[in-house]
Amino acid sequence: MHLLALLVSTACARFAVAETLGLPPQSFDLTVGFLALLFYIPSWLLVVAILLGLTAVLIMVIAMISLPFEAAWQHITRLAALLGFQAKFKQSRSMIMFHGAGALIISVLFAMSYGYLTDNFNPAFKAVTKVIALRSDFHKTPNYPDVRTGEYVHPLENGFIAYARELEDKSVIIGVRLQPAENYDVVVSTIPPLKVAIATMAEHVKQSPALIWLLSNTASETKSDSMLR
Repeated sequence: MHLLALLVSTACARFAVAETLGLPPQSFDLTVGFLALLFYIPSWLLVVAILLGLTAVLIMVIAMISLPFEAAWQHITRLAALLGFQAKFKQSRSMIMFHGAGALIISVLFAMSYGYLTDNFNPAFKAVTKVIALRSDFHKTPNYPDVRTGEYVHPLENGFIAYARELEDKSVIIGVRLQPAENYDVVVSTIPPLKVAIATMAEHVKQSPALIWLLSNTASETKSDSMLR
């Protein structure tokens, strides 16, 4: 049941991302993950509705199947009463039908609640979805090709890229453009040789304030000990 609720919540989260951003939700894994947590509780409404609906149908089927058997048992008890035997007939079909109808009504109510919570995305929820996507799936990558200053980008499939850009009025627009087709070759970073890296690290250690403070304290203690002697 937990796995079923998780699958339902993931499907709802993907639908919300697609409706809010207008982009394929498969490219926004973290946004879908956060929204799946928000949809987890409403998804249980659908799971419970399905289970109650199946239970209601099963109860109805059992009640319908028991109809001829109860009718036959009713005739047998009447015949036994005529012959002097004491046989009681207890009609339980009505209570079974009531239980089935109650389960069916609750199932419909839960299904309607799930539909209301997952289909009606108000502007506030869409704004929250955009903020989650901006903070989790869009990143500043100045070394990525065709990225403008101050843009947050998220690569898509088929050579497209989604970008988020802040305007002068502090609003943020989200758009899509095609990546440049020409060859792009930019050195992002350089890893120095091992000897150079070790020498640089040793130089940084020597110039660290903690090491200088430790050496100065050690020297002062040694000088004071020599003066005492």
